[in-house]
Order: sequence, then structure tokens, then C-alpha cells
Amino acid sequence: MKRKLSSTLQLSFKKNIDETFMIEPADWGVSIITDWHHFFTKPLKRYPFIIIIPLSTVVVVTLFIVFSTLVIRLASLLQYGF
Repeated sequence: MKRKLSSTLQLSFKKNIDETFMIEPADWGVSIITDWHHFFTKPLKRYPFIIIIPLSTVVVVTLFIVFSTLVIRLASLLQYGF
């Protein structure tokens, strides 16, 4: 009895997992846009942190260099305001 219940639960769980991960491939309607989408998202799916962390660090440092006084004033305002 217990084995049958376990098997039934496993089948139910597998069915739910299969439904959850059934995602159709992205199709933008225009083959050029779809190809570019696949070209840029494939590396992000394989190793997202190797790309996202350095990119976000570069963006933050660049914004700080460009808007340094504004960032310092905003941080001071938020620090004393809250």
C-alpha cells in the first residue's frame, strides 16, 4: 500500500514538474530578432554571474564617477532621513 502511494505521489510530482518546466522557445516573429535574442540570452543562461556581476560593477562605478557628488548627497539624505 505504501509503495503504491509513493509511486502515485512520484508520478503526480513528475507531472507537475513537467508542466512547470514546459516553456516554449522564444519566438519574436522576426527571425533576425529571434536570432539576436538567442545569441544574447544563451550565455546568460549558462553562466549568469560571470557576466552580471562584473557588468553591474562597471555600471555602478561609472555612475559613481559621473554622478559622484549627487550620489554622496543622496546617500547622506537617505542615511539621515531614515
